[in-house]
Amino acid sequence: MHPNQEDNLLSLKGGRTFFLVNFAWEVPFHIVRLEANGKILRIPPHTFHRSISDPEGSLVLNQGVRTAKATIHSEFRVYNSAEIPRLQRLIADKMNTGKPEELQLLRGDRHQSLANNLRNPEPNYNYSSTSNAA
Repeated sequence: MHPNQEDNLLSLKGGRTFFLVNFAWEVPFHIVRLEANGKILRIPPHTFHRSISDPEGSLVLNQGVRTAKATIHSEFRVYNSAEIPRLQRLIADKMNTGKPEELQLLRGDRHQSLANNLRNPEPNYNYSSTSNAA
């Protein structure tokens, strides 16, 4: 989570699955697929995020946009969900109510068939993406 940075991610090679949590969103938890030469994923500030590369790997370019308040120490911290009760509850709830392929990814299963199942996610998972139009 970056309090003072917006990430703009473009996959150049391979695919990656992103897990996004932002408590300001109406639906705070999303799983988003990023495919090579596809759309740009914009992750706004204050969004917890992690990603899992496809088994064959991926190369993702990030054009971060930082505010004047951004520092290395403020923007590049590791957060432990066990130490953030609200985040821990949301993840636990998702573990109890999520789709099977989402649950396997949340548990860290990197099996290729799971990544293939998420290549064409439901439309609401892509609302955070923006077009790569020039």
